[in-house]
Amino acid sequence: MLRQSIFLPIAIASWYSAEMTGSNLNRLFPILLALAGCNIALSEIPVLGEAQRSSVQLKDGYWVIAEQDCSYDLAKPIESWPGCADWVVLDHNQIVRQRDNNVLGLAPTMLIADGKPMILQLFSKWKDGETPLYTFAALEPTTTTPAGQIAAMGLWIIECEAQPSRTPPGSGAPSHYPGFAADCRPGSLDALRNAAAASRPPPDEIISAKWVRSAAD
Repeated sequence: MLRQSIFLPIAIASWYSAEMTGSNLNRLFPILLALAGCNIALSEIPVLGEAQRSSVQLKDGYWVIAEQDCSYDLAKPIESWPGCADWVVLDHNQIVRQRDNNVLGLAPTMLIADGKPMILQLFSKWKDGETPLYTFAALEPTTTTPAGQIAAMGLWIIECEAQPSRTPPGSGAPSHYPGFAADCRPGSLDALRNAAAASRPPPDEIISAKWVRSAAD
């Protein structure tokens, strides 16, 4: 199975930015093609606002996605970890550092909305004056701390229409999910949540992210 990059909206935004700027596609492009084709929810304006922001906190520190056979030593500097281990540093539900700093340019901003599944909106802006981009993923906590912080979670890209591989034979071309414009822009939180449920992948394609250590360690 292809290696999954940490925090799917970051991967989406990285690919989309490369398309917009004409720069070379980064290493995430084939992963995105395999996971979601081009049918992903994107917007140049926010869909979620402060009124939808959840009080739930992701545990501060280093978060990692790694292949099952990936070996890395938590006692060593994280910069020395092998390429099979992707990581970011979170602080109060915001990304403050990441492995591929060259991919994103400016730091992205996250907003999480409550519900089942929870919805993650990520705002990225590549350079001052360039068009911002909002991308979206579904988030399901799998481990929580005694204080209620999320310490592990499953993630998947929210699509705007069904992938051809999931469309029954003879049903014709897939249509956009309700509440999405023709350019895959979602119109509401409800549209995103319904699309998240409809585009939920098989269990072995849901990305697992986990907290591994404090940023101060």
